[in-house]
Amino acid sequence: MDYRFSLTPRLLLLACLSLLTLLVLAFLLGIQLGYRLAPVPVMQATQAAPSTPSAAPAASAGRGGGPGGRP
Repeated sequence: MDYRFSLTPRLLLLACLSLLTLLVLAFLLGIQLGYRLAPVPVMQATQAAPSTPSAAPAASAGRGGGPGGRP
C-alpha cells in the first residue's frame, strides 16, 4: 500500500494556523507563569497585609496621663 502525502493549500493553511495557535498559547502561558513567579511589590504587600492593632497605644497607656498610668 502506497500513501502519497500531498501538501495542498488547505493543509498548509491548517498547519500554519495550528503553529500560530501553539505559539500564542505558549506566549500566554509564559505571561501567566511570569505573574506567578514575580515578587509582590512592596506597596501591594503592605495594603494586602491584614490590619493588626498597633502596639503604640498599649505602650503609651502606662506612661502617665492615661486611665491606668501615674499622674
